[in-house]
Amino acid sequence: MTVLTAAPEATPLLDARAQLAEAVGLLGYTDGLHQMLATPRRELTVAVPLRMDSGESRLYIGHRVQHNFSRGPAKGGLRYAPNVNL
Repeated sequence: MTVLTAAPEATPLLDARAQLAEAVGLLGYTDGLHQMLATPRRELTVAVPLRMDSGESRLYIGHRVQHNFSRGPAKGGLRYAPNVNL
């Protein structure tokens, strides 16, 4: 009997992981190097409380992830979205 399961929903993170795995295989890198490249070196989460003009207070959560800064300051961009997570 074959059990069918739904394929995981494609996400940018899953796409990036698949691309990294393919590149590591093509380049012949070790599993240890693959793990190092796939794991962030630093994750920072901040909470920013804001008081709106209406007097209401809201809390916004922000994240910054740095993967590799061996060649100097980590390059990174900002991502703004209500559903952003680590």
